Amino acid sequence: MRLHHGLLWLAVVLVSAPAVASARLEVESIPPGALVTLDGEEIGNTPLQRDIDLQGAERRTVTLTLSMEAYNEATREVELVEGETAVVRPVRLITPHPLPVGAIPLPDQEAQIMDPGFAVATPDGAVMVWVPAGPFEAGYPADYQDPRAQDMNPTRRVELPGFWIDVHEVTNRQYAAFVEETGYEPPSHWGGNAPPAGREDDPVTHVTLSDADAYARWARKRLPTEDQWEKAARGDADARLFPWGDRFEQGDANTGTLVGEPRPVMSYERDESPYGVFDMAGNVREWVLGMWTGHPERLILRGGSYGATEASNNPQFAMIPFRGYVEPDLVARYMPLTGFRCVVSE
Repeated sequence: MRLHHGLLWLAVVLVSAPAVASARLEVESIPPGALVTLDGEEIGNTPLQRDIDLQGAERRTVTLTLSMEAYNEATREVELVEGETAVVRPVRLITPHPLPVGAIPLPDQEAQIMDPGFAVATPDGAVMVWVPAGPFEAGYPADYQDPRAQDMNPTRRVELPGFWIDVHEVTNRQYAAFVEETGYEPPSHWGGNAPPAGREDDPVTHVTLSDADAYARWARKRLPTEDQWEKAARGDADARLFPWGDRFEQGDANTGTLVGEPRPVMSYERDESPYGVFDMAGNVREWVLGMWTGHPERLILRGGSYGATEASNNPQFAMIPFRGYVEPDLVARYMPLTGFRCVVSE
């Protein structure tokens, strides 16, 4: 009997022992494979999912450090709460690089909400992000069948040096500063040197390739090549069809006629590339430097726009590898749909 009571007492102790308080932690990085250190202890590589002991508390604030060879370390403070999942993604690891000429670092308050690798380039005040050197897959997959995929099928491996690119399309506000300082002719629909009220943060439109080039020179930049634009939209990890992946749903970007007009830059959280570049699937099409095989007179446009009517039901025009072009005598027709962004190369 004594043995029996002893076993019963042991069972009660085991059942009534308090559970260890923990929280779930999920971490992703671009590129994947980064080593994750939590308060100085290595806990695995990204993509990472792990239960973290809260050390007897209901919540715990920890410091995560992500590191990878040839990249700068990235640090995040994360609050873990018992029974909840803390998601940290994506953390972009940035390669060491010089700032573009005439650039200054972001102020601390802005840098706190952005990943490292951003800068403010003067004189246009644009936020730029660094796209590291290396290869990427350009074009459509070999099994993608569409007559408009000409010149871009199948994918091809492209090696590029690193470069800076504007996080968003040049806005009316930025273009107005250029007009004010240089006396350059403003877009025809402005009705003066200032954009329509309430439209200051929309992408500038009604600009020709020459207009875009003049702005870029003033800002001590230039227009991106097609390959630079495509790598900034796609990243270097895969041959995704959209900046966020391979699946398109209405509302992911400002494409088609659902909205029917430009929206302020960075309005669509989903329309963000692996490097943190926004509005490359929608909002307005963008001038780039390139040549159409067999038709050197064609001017090249990349990216989707709010006016691509077919994209309402078919995301073809929003796909990263899709190439648009304009014949010189038809430029005026596409001006309401067309803007641009700039780059700074090494």
